[in-house]
Amino acid sequence: IMAKYPPMNKPWRNLLFAVAGFGLSIICFGLSRNFYLSLLCLFFEGAFDSVSVVIRSTILQILTPEEMRGRVSAVNGMFINSSNEIGAFESGATAKLMGTIPSVLFGGTMTLLIVFFTYLKTKKLVPLGLKAWFEAEGFTAVEASILQISPGNEAHLHGFATDLIGPDRRAATRYLHTSPEF
Repeated sequence: IMAKYPPMNKPWRNLLFAVAGFGLSIICFGLSRNFYLSLLCLFFEGAFDSVSVVIRSTILQILTPEEMRGRVSAVNGMFINSSNEIGAFESGATAKLMGTIPSVLFGGTMTLLIVFFTYLKTKKLVPLGLKAWFEAEGFTAVEASILQISPGNEAHLHGFATDLIGPDRRAATRYLHTSPEF
């Protein structure tokens, strides 16, 4: 599925969906009284967690400057490894205080609340952050809604050539419109 629908296509949205799916599958697991349904819920929990790991790891590698990648990856690894241990302790303590099923439901609900809070706080930042990143990387924004096969036949106009990569991964030279009448 991830090969057909790459999670990095819209990473912010997909990460929120993956974490929300994780929370929902945990809640369903907590409410389930059927072994096979519980197994299915745990399967989806692992699948959603895998998608979020892929997105977070890719973002970490893409946005970290090359000279800092090793150090950032090491610190990230320490946080990831310790968060598993801290999470296990927190889950055990919560289960002891609240009971097993309520603690599972509480964990899934808190996950959904955090996703909702993150959505509210970051939805306006996404377009600004992407624009700033592309500008910092030296990209130029153009409206390229229609590419044409020919650069046009005007001697004084020089079309801007680009490669259009098709679904078969082959490149074909195309040109931006030089003027509206062409």
